[in-house]
Order: sequence, then structure tokens, then C-alpha cells
Amino acid sequence: MFPSNLWKGKKILIAITGGIAAYKTCEMVRFLMQQGAEVQVMMTKAAQQFITPLTLESLTQRPVYRELFPEEEFAATRHVRLADWADAIAVVPATANIIGKMVHGIADDFVSTTLLASQAPIMVAPAMNAHMWENPAVQANIRQLQEWGIDVCFPEYGYLAEGYEGMGRLARLEHLIQVFYRTCHPQRNSLAGKTVLITAGRTEEPLDPVRILTNRSTGKMGFALAWEAFARGARVILVHGPTTLTEPVHVESVVVTRAEEMFAEVEKHFADADIFFAAAAVADFRPRQISDQKIKKNKHDVSLQLEPTPDILQ
Repeated sequence: MFPSNLWKGKKILIAITGGIAAYKTCEMVRFLMQQGAEVQVMMTKAAQQFITPLTLESLTQRPVYRELFPEEEFAATRHVRLADWADAIAVVPATANIIGKMVHGIADDFVSTTLLASQAPIMVAPAMNAHMWENPAVQANIRQLQEWGIDVCFPEYGYLAEGYEGMGRLARLEHLIQVFYRTCHPQRNSLAGKTVLITAGRTEEPLDPVRILTNRSTGKMGFALAWEAFARGARVILVHGPTTLTEPVHVESVVVTRAEEMFAEVEKHFADADIFFAAAAVADFRPRQISDQKIKKNKHDVSLQLEPTPDILQ
């Protein structure tokens, strides 16, 4: 994840609905607060079966909204006031139930009523059983939300609460933040219709089967550019070398190792690109010869003959 001034001072409303993944929302809340956002949480009744309001109140230092008609003064319209307060809303996790309510305009509790009253940009992050996720009704509802301009952070394939693997696991935190970054972006469609080609990270040139010539580039610059281009609505082609970073979602990632492989991929996609960012740390040289066996250690000096790699930027 990449820190950004975008979050500073933003009024973020997090809606937690009833799924086992509810506990994971705490990480998102903590990250947004560390970036300077004002975070307010609301929960459905079912969500409270998986995580307590006290946990979220401890993290945000704010009361968690959960009752449509609480026994408090001036509470009758607070769902509208909260909807007007928010700069952006994230529904994490989003159950099939809340997704259906959003599509069909059902408002029967505090969360669904607030969502219906809001004109702020919204992201939903579905999480549910694989069979529920594949249900045609759920898929139709997801498509409808997208048609209305609501961002969807799609679930992952992985181990589910039911004890087997399938599609429906809540997206990892990096992907939640990436998609929500787009939701909050003030120029989210400024690159719509454009193709952005980005190179990122280091390349590795083999010396023998176990040794390489490389550098310490992490790829963070190129990946951050990919986040930004995606947030602005572009088609993003990310050609990157070895890295420990989580690959972005909704981005066409091409993984390479050597400089000549990166050069070939850039040549392949360059004609389609409107914008090209050469952010990779490409190795300038490679061994003239690659040993097919590990070069043994001995008491004599070892000389390497190097030759230049292709100049991708030129």
C-alpha cells in the first residue's frame, strides 16, 4: 500500500455487514486513520455477531452507529446527517443481502437507509460463500452497481469459512485500499479511454544457475504509478521485474526477469500506449557468457566480461 495525501482530512464512512470477514475491516480502518482520514463506522445487526462495536469504537474513538431508532435526542434523522457528512463510503465486507438491498432500494435498517440517502461515491467489497457469489441474482446485482458507477473490489479465490476453497474470500487489504483510492479520487475519470504502459522494479541478469546481477529496486515507484493511472480510469499495462509487492488488481501485469524480456514486452505494447512511464531499474549490463554450471569458488580472481543490455527508454 502506498501512503497518500488523498486521505488526509477525508470523511470516510465504513459500513460493516454480517460476514466472517468483518474482523478484517479493522485493518482498513487503522490504515485510513494513519493516513489522516476521519473514519466513522456503522454496522448491521448481523455484523455485531462477528465483531463487537467496542472494537471499532476503540480504533476510531467514535461511537459506532447501528440503531435506526435509538433512544437518544435528535436521532430520527441521523442516518441522513451521516450520509451527508461522508466524502466516501466503503461497504466492507458486503454481503449478498446488503448488495441486494442497494440495488433494489430497500432501506430497513441503519446501514441500508444511510446508503440509500447518500450521494457520496461508494465502494463495495463482496465477501460470501462461493455458491452465493456465483448465484445469477448476485452477479446481476453486481453488474447493476457497476453500471451505476459504484466501485466493486471483487473477492478472491481462497479458503472459506465453510472449510473448502472457492471464490468469495474478501479481497486482501492492498486491493481494498487500491480500489477505494479510485473511489475517493477527485479526478477518477481523467484518463478514461487512455492506455498507460509502465515498467517497474528491477531486472535480473543470470551469471550462472544460482547467481545473478541485479539491483535493490523495490518496484514501489512503478506500482504507485499503476495505482494512480488505474484510479484515473486508464487501461494500465504494468511490465515489472521480480518484486515482493502485491500485484494491483484491474491492471494487466506482465512479469519478466531479464532486461531483454522487458524490452520485448515494451515493444509489444508500446504502439497501444498513450502514455509510457519508464520507472523500472533496468540492469545496464549483463554477462557476455552465462555458465551452465555454478562457478566454483577458488583462490584465483574471477573476471567477468559484461555487455550492455537493450536501452528500453531509447
